[in-house]
Amino acid sequence: MTTFIVFYDVNDEDVAAMGQRRARELNAQAIGIRDAPHLKSELERLKKEGAKADRFLFYAHGDPGGVHFGSSVLTAGRIASEFSGQGFETVFLPGARVFFPSCDLGAVKAGCESVAQACYLTDNGLVFLIKFAEVFLSRGGRVGATDTTGFGFFPSLFGSTVYHLNYASETTYALASPGGRVRLASGAEIDDIGGTSWKVDVGATSRTYEFRTDGSVARFDESDSSAWSWAPPSQEGPGGRWRLERDSLEISWPDGSAESWERPLYTGFQTGAARARGQTRSLYASKRPGAAVW
Repeated sequence: MTTFIVFYDVNDEDVAAMGQRRARELNAQAIGIRDAPHLKSELERLKKEGAKADRFLFYAHGDPGGVHFGSSVLTAGRIASEFSGQGFETVFLPGARVFFPSCDLGAVKAGCESVAQACYLTDNGLVFLIKFAEVFLSRGGRVGATDTTGFGFFPSLFGSTVYHLNYASETTYALASPGGRVRLASGAEIDDIGGTSWKVDVGATSRTYEFRTDGSVARFDESDSSAWSWAPPSQEGPGGRWRLERDSLEISWPDGSAESWERPLYTGFQTGAARARGQTRSLYASKRPGAAVW
């Protein structure tokens, strides 16, 4: 059974090369896409064949709220009108992870933030992610995209390796529960001279974590994001313990609650990684099984 599918735009030679190479590295099924109708027909084929996967990558150029397959653009409105109600969610296993390493897809074009604007459903990355989750991930899962540069070739530096750039960007995920409820989460890991902290936004809640060399951690709730003023540490205090791996961060608090954070852009999904002071990496939040709600 296929567990990883890579879709890629066949209209761009470099993008096609990236998608095919990444599929080989991941031992994934690679599917070239000409345009949005072709994507729909491929999903229909996969559904008919009973194919199911829990990892998906879409290699294609993007802009705020839109994924380009040649001159065809996939937007939230198009997903709603052409892909909804077709049963495509059966191709996406419960808990599926989907990522679009497309430039600017997760951003919102200036002037398109309000539902009163005509471009709200077409040039709004958050609306795109929510609609994708609603239509394709109704059994649970997540889909993400960044608000800046997504991927590129740097042959003079890395030979034929695909290099993924996520400098100074923030990744937003639409998280779908098994019941189909969708919410947004985003975050960034920030390294600076003052130490290491992680800033995470889940829905309307924004928190920053400070990690100390003795293994303790302090959590701060943001009281005024515009002024960057911070409330005192939360009631758990700085006594929590943390464990940082290459692709995850686990936090345990004295009250028994636990948090799990993933950094998917440089692990599993992507090829190569650049680590530089001041660089931002993406985070994804989830609650560990059996842990208290935080």
